[in-house]
Amino acid sequence: MQTVGGAANFTSIQITRSALVNNVTTGALSDGSAGQASAIFSNTLISGNGTGVSSVGGGLLFSYKNNSLNQNDIADGAFTGTIAPE
Repeated sequence: MQTVGGAANFTSIQITRSALVNNVTTGALSDGSAGQASAIFSNTLISGNGTGVSSVGGGLLFSYKNNSLNQNDIADGAFTGTIAPE
């Protein structure tokens, strides 16, 4: 999964109750190099990828703190922030 911001807009995606698994490179990438980009994760498995999650160029990766991010080949990576569930 990849979210890439554009020069004149904000790109955001929410991933809920999903599995991002067995990707050769990165399970989830947020790239803010060309504009604002964010991804929000809830109840999602991210495992078996080259890198679990990655943020470049100021891209944002938010977690509701209920995801499984583990057993990725090179690195699990880290979310850039958390959101408190209501």
